Amino acid sequence: MASLSNVEEYQRSVAELYAHFSEGMQQLLHSRSLSEQDRESLQRVSGVVEGVALRYMETGHQSAVLEQRVCEGFRDQLCHTVEHLLPLKEREAHVVHEELGNLREAAEFLQITYGNPESSSLIVPFNRRARQLKSLHPQFVERRGVFAEITTKFSEQAILVLHGPPGVGKSEVAIAFGNQRLKEFPVVWTIHAETKDQIESSYRELSQALGLPLLKEDTFEAMERRLFAKLENLDVPWLLIYDNLESPIHFPQRGGKILITTNFSENFSLYVKGWIEIPCFEKEEAIALLKEVTEEEESEEMNELVEKLGRYPLVISQIAGAIRMTPGETIQSASTAMAKVDFSKMRPSERYRATLQEMLDRLLPKLSREALEWLFVCAYLSPEKISCSYIEIWLQTHAQLSEENSKQKAQEILSVLVNRGWLRFDGLTQTFSIHRLFQVILKEKDRDSYYEQVLDLLLKYWEKINLDNKNLKFPTLSDEFCSHAVPLVDDSKFMNISPSKLAVFCKKIGDAKTVRSRFQEALEKYEQVLKIWESFSSPNHSDIEELLFIMSDCLVRQDRYSEALKKLEKVLSIRESSLNIDHPDIAKVIESMGTILRFQGKYQEAIEKYQFALEIYKKSLPSDHPDVERCQCGIEMSQECQKM
Repeated sequence: MASLSNVEEYQRSVAELYAHFSEGMQQLLHSRSLSEQDRESLQRVSGVVEGVALRYMETGHQSAVLEQRVCEGFRDQLCHTVEHLLPLKEREAHVVHEELGNLREAAEFLQITYGNPESSSLIVPFNRRARQLKSLHPQFVERRGVFAEITTKFSEQAILVLHGPPGVGKSEVAIAFGNQRLKEFPVVWTIHAETKDQIESSYRELSQALGLPLLKEDTFEAMERRLFAKLENLDVPWLLIYDNLESPIHFPQRGGKILITTNFSENFSLYVKGWIEIPCFEKEEAIALLKEVTEEEESEEMNELVEKLGRYPLVISQIAGAIRMTPGETIQSASTAMAKVDFSKMRPSERYRATLQEMLDRLLPKLSREALEWLFVCAYLSPEKISCSYIEIWLQTHAQLSEENSKQKAQEILSVLVNRGWLRFDGLTQTFSIHRLFQVILKEKDRDSYYEQVLDLLLKYWEKINLDNKNLKFPTLSDEFCSHAVPLVDDSKFMNISPSKLAVFCKKIGDAKTVRSRFQEALEKYEQVLKIWESFSSPNHSDIEELLFIMSDCLVRQDRYSEALKKLEKVLSIRESSLNIDHPDIAKVIESMGTILRFQGKYQEAIEKYQFALEIYKKSLPSDHPDVERCQCGIEMSQECQKM
């Protein structure tokens, strides 16, 4: 039995935590920005936490085992919840929405873990729980036997591949399986794996969730090694979902399970033994979805429509949503419209594409102009993690709306697109996603070239986040920028934009890569920019000088000192052609050259450069000026190194 003093101390701690929780909850409930639905959800959360807190605040005479379980689990969880609530008092009301997902998850966790005080199930402290997983799709239909097959194969293999053509629901099956197994896997994380940038961003987020230190100068490989070592030695099982992975990469070797979704199964044949092919719907599954969404009874027309559409999940889901949301649209009218094309003579791959194309031709005109235009913009963004702020920036720029009006209009547009199944909302990350097949077809239909609008949107976004680049979230936001911006550069339309905008866009990508210490990738973009700027008939020399300085720094950080010196020699040549030899800006270049020589171990040459720069500084600057003192420090450091 725990001592009375320990119990009293524990009860006081929980009482204090719950008092803070209540105070924060009141702040939430009095926020005018909350919808009635959110307000009701928060009140339910409050009730769950209150019930659990009060019950465990009275556990003084229960067993030491129970007290230990409570201390390890509930206190960590309540601390986490309070941690999210307290800062709300200092924030604007709209931030409240970002906390709702955390609170709902906290309530679910508390109900599962502490709903029954007699339960002997494993209690996992929150600091060893991590989750980044979309909620179950509201129209998800469980495939017959697929979950059982995944479970069986996972008992034999640690890595499993879900494969099949685009649009059959591989990602949704993986998400549904992850949601079904949250009790079994305290750590469940989706790795968006279409590009290396997406994988790196997902790894960073998972590292932060697991409490790993992230260093600015970390390479991808260093971060990956540290994360894998953590996972391999974690004392709770984990599940990683690599979504849309194109080819094999390194994976953690033990401690959990890996579920891969891919359209390129042939790339994994030599590396993975566990395979499951995700098929199209069975007829009964397709009928069940149509009945549930449209609220119509099964009919001959419904059966005919299912056969015409080929039982493809994405197509069935989309047409069902359109029937539900469009006045006058029925199963009969949809079946009649789709009868104009004979899909039966097409090969399966052609049939799917033609079916989807025909459906989009029918449904896109039913959208409002703004909703349709935003859908075309989304076609060029990364399909995952499209921030709500993007559409607001787009409306402010494209439609010239005020900040307040853009928020309201954005909610209207997104509500329509989500309800009709064009976009999917992820409450956990407060972002949207669009299916890749939709993107492909929308790009083919793009006659008004929304591509350049997307460039302008991302440039505005970078300008916005760069104003507050000391924010702790800035590195993560720069990752987000890259995930959308880098693929645009590979698009054939990129070379058709004006050279000046092309250069600006490449420079922003370089700056974002520099934030993450991806110096070689940054240099490649900076070289593109330099080539464009130098080709102008009247180049802006100050911009070129600044860029050469940045490139020199990137080279120094890779220990490429000789190349860095050459960049500074170019800067010096430009400045000497326009400035007096005694100008302090000349001295700054020479001083920087001295520093690089010192890094190279060429101490005498470094001293000579520092002394030359110091002479120039002293002609126009006081002796206590920071530039003078820094240069003197460089001389002293070089002299000390010479003696060693």
